[in-house]
Amino acid sequence: MSAELPEPNLYHFDGAITILDSKKNVVDVLKLGLSNFLPRGAIVCNSEIYAVVVYTGKDSKIILNQGHYAYKTSSLEKKLNKMFLI
Repeated sequence: MSAELPEPNLYHFDGAITILDSKKNVVDVLKLGLSNFLPRGAIVCNSEIYAVVVYTGKDSKIILNQGHYAYKTSSLEKKLNKMFLI
């Protein structure tokens, strides 16, 4: 599996999957593009799919595209973090 580095452009994706046999010989190389890409939060119904997770968390295209994001934490979590540091 190879893919481009995470970038905020929602309309571009390049990657490839290399299929190997049991002796580690290359059987096929499948190109992945935007037509094979499902963004975070997409819903797939009544379909059977094979999936490869490429970007997660802060590296997902939607998070990179929205700019600066402050994760919400409760006051209890903040206090606990300070206690753990001490």
